[in-house]
Amino acid sequence: GQADFASIAVDLAQQYGITIDSEALTRSISKFYGRMQEIYGAPDSVEREVPFAFERANGEVVHGEIDMVYRTQEGDVVVDYKTYQGQSANLVDLQSKFYAGKYSGQVEIYEEALRREGRAVRDRVICYISLGKLIRLRFDAEQ
Repeated sequence: GQADFASIAVDLAQQYGITIDSEALTRSISKFYGRMQEIYGAPDSVEREVPFAFERANGEVVHGEIDMVYRTQEGDVVVDYKTYQGQSANLVDLQSKFYAGKYSGQVEIYEEALRREGRAVRDRVICYISLGKLIRLRFDAEQ
């Protein structure tokens, strides 16, 4: 659950010599899950660090790991975490090197991996937990 996730994050931070405010992290995680439930409803399950591998028609092998899949009755929500802690305005500024849309190719691969497994993907989200921001990625066909 959420407490487990916070505990794992704190343990990992300690392993790397990083100090984390565990109470603030727990609040951020709780807020994140609350917001996800407001938007998408209660999940059927939440899977973290979901590995995938597939081969495209041209022989290219694609593999990696999806940070989170928030599974609901209406389909999966792909969640990719980012650690950026700067100005929130940069996330939606096309001219910024921190523009969230630059991750669309990466997230498209995650979606392709899930669709190849027969999963319906209902949405894609970049999560900036330290900023308390969720950025929804839309692709051209959805505009």
